[in-house]
Amino acid sequence: MTPAKSADDTFHSLKDPSIVQHDGAWHVFCTVRGVKRTHQIEYIRLADLSGSAPTFRRFLSVSDGYYCAP
Repeated sequence: MTPAKSADDTFHSLKDPSIVQHDGAWHVFCTVRGVKRTHQIEYIRLADLSGSAPTFRRFLSVSDGYYCAP
């Protein structure tokens, strides 16, 4: 899995993943490192863990300050 592409920032890495299987999908919450915002949480949904592309991904707004994945 690679960091999301965004016109707003350049992301370098995903770290600290928490992975849960629920309702036939895999749900990943991870810390994303970027240039403008050093730490934020990204939610990623996968149909399987075979390496296929995510079916959904979104950054979660928790705070204007520092925050990272659970």
